[in-house]
Amino acid sequence: MSSSKTQQDEIPAESPSPKRRSWRVRWSMRAFLVLIALMAVGLGWISYHLRVGQLHESIADKAANHGALIRWKLQRTEPVQMTMATGTTTSFFVTKKGGPDWMMRLGVEPVFQRMEAITFRQHSAKQLEALLQDIEPLDRIKILSIDSVPVSESHIERLLDSLEIETLAICNTSIGRRPMPCLRESRLTWLSFHRTQLSDVALDDLPETLTHFDATRTRITDDGLDKFVRLKSLKTLVLRRTPTSQAAIEKLQSEMPWCNIAWEPLKNP
Repeated sequence: MSSSKTQQDEIPAESPSPKRRSWRVRWSMRAFLVLIALMAVGLGWISYHLRVGQLHESIADKAANHGALIRWKLQRTEPVQMTMATGTTTSFFVTKKGGPDWMMRLGVEPVFQRMEAITFRQHSAKQLEALLQDIEPLDRIKILSIDSVPVSESHIERLLDSLEIETLAICNTSIGRRPMPCLRESRLTWLSFHRTQLSDVALDDLPETLTHFDATRTRITDDGLDKFVRLKSLKTLVLRRTPTSQAAIEKLQSEMPWCNIAWEPLKNP
């Protein structure tokens, strides 16, 4: 009996196993860490787009000082009343820059607000140079229109080197007598050279991304029409008042069934 008791005394007592944490606690910690990570990503996204929005605001102010007209992505229509000299009151609506009311209340409009279109009309080459310098910090602009300004091929090259542009309209100027290789690698989808000196030599440089091309009142001739056939994405081609013949246009239309060609003869060569 004494020997058995001694053996029992020598057997060590089992140590208690460590208590495992509840799965709910583990899940809560993981969810908390994921939430922190998502908040950090969200704040980074907001901070970045806020800086971009502030950049657009700053550049828009400078461009407006040079005479450019700005159209914003977020606009709102507001009623305005005007009292005439006769004493009658006239009501009309004006479109102004501004986002939805909730953005205005929260002060987050710059996060989403961007310049959508810049129009520069009837200004000098010096003013155009100043405008180009101001807008170069932008990554992209959806629409840029330059009308009745002495713009050159070098100006276009500078624009397309620094900005991604969807729509480019060049009107009422003498550009177009020389090739414009800067157009080839652009991602332009809408291009207009209305009332310019655009000639056949520039057509080889048109980008294949074009869906609309307006060459109204330009110097394109029958000899240059075959150069349009390679533009498989082109949906609309405007060749009104150009020195082209109806027979050549009809032939081109048969070769480009995917494209609608708008044409009328040159009345005053």
